[in-house]
Amino acid sequence: MEKTVLIIGAGVVGTLTAFWLAERGFRVRVLEQKSGAALGTSYGNAGIVALGHAEAWGSPSTPKHIMNAVLGRNAALKISKPLDPALWRWGTGFLRESTDARYRFNSNQLLRLCEYSIQQLRAVGDSEAIEHHRLDIGALYLFRDPELFRARVISIAKDPDATRLLEIKSREEILEMDPALATMSESLAGGIFSSRDISGDCRMFTQALSNRLITSGRCEFCFGTTVHEFLVDDSGMVTVQTNQGVLAADHVVVTAGFASTTLMEPLGIYLPIYPVKGYSMTFPILNGNQVPKYPGIDEDHLVSYARYGNRLRITSVAEFAGDDESLVSGRLKVITDFAHRMCGDALDYANVEQWAGLRPATPASSPYIGRVAAVSNLWVNAGHGQLGWSMSAGSGRLLADAMSGQSLELTGVSSKADWLIPL
Repeated sequence: MEKTVLIIGAGVVGTLTAFWLAERGFRVRVLEQKSGAALGTSYGNAGIVALGHAEAWGSPSTPKHIMNAVLGRNAALKISKPLDPALWRWGTGFLRESTDARYRFNSNQLLRLCEYSIQQLRAVGDSEAIEHHRLDIGALYLFRDPELFRARVISIAKDPDATRLLEIKSREEILEMDPALATMSESLAGGIFSSRDISGDCRMFTQALSNRLITSGRCEFCFGTTVHEFLVDDSGMVTVQTNQGVLAADHVVVTAGFASTTLMEPLGIYLPIYPVKGYSMTFPILNGNQVPKYPGIDEDHLVSYARYGNRLRITSVAEFAGDDESLVSGRLKVITDFAHRMCGDALDYANVEQWAGLRPATPASSPYIGRVAAVSNLWVNAGHGQLGWSMSAGSGRLLADAMSGQSLELTGVSSKADWLIPL
């Protein structure tokens, strides 16, 4: 008999998990409280599948960055709720992951999952013929601070996987590759080129894939469905209490990003995910010759940019503001100022799409992927942070393979927890 699955959350992680489970022969129903797919964190992200940025947040330099944020010295890193008890609890784990050894381990974990995920994302995009402005030309990661650049070069040299995948570039080599970056030339110390990186519109991809799954009958998407709680029966299995009644399935998968924490809490499970608010602005392009060809990230200022056809998406700011999703004009100004410095009058500043969303960050930066130890039919695929688009296809396939009893092509990529049987 066909096994049934309920997936909670229709962002890019949930939708790709649904795809892979349907491919493995499961009958899949996706529950989403919003009116469509990719209307949360997947809506306005940077859109770079970023091997070059597969780096753990926690590092030996973390305390300095935190202090600068507290003192208001870093425009792209903001701690707006410093007294939030949830932030303090999460932050304790984050600081434990900020030693040199943990930073190198966690970064390698992210890199391996991102490399695998790129392969899977290409495969899905090609097999489903999904148009989402995909660019398959690699990405540039730019450094202004010579010390920061040197530290990243040393980090890459210590990791055989990073050495294999990433190329160190001088300022001159970067400008030769992308002359439109000439506006930044005097401040550049160097950069990293990741030839395997791709970029594309995550929202466009996710919505197109969900529509394909619906119209082909491979999955059912139940929009406007709010999950209230899990109900555990005498056999140790969960059913799902929703605004549409109680729903049951052979398996339940939580892919709800930050909202996963409130779902798991009544089960006595602390899921250490904190929402880190990011902002994006999408500009119509007026003069393509003045806009960078390669997608990229300004690592000093935490600004990402990528072209989607005749649009340029710029994202920035990591704000610790609890569950506040409001647009703050001062944060958006960081993006606008960067756009002016990099592109000048090549963009249409009068017709801009603005967005803010909550990126679900874990202390180790890697997501939680696996089965809940105490509940035989409950699985989790959540906590992808700023690399949700980068890790979604890979984490979704790995979870689907584990649930169907297939051997995994990759292991050791999940964050560990005492409540989780991780992949």
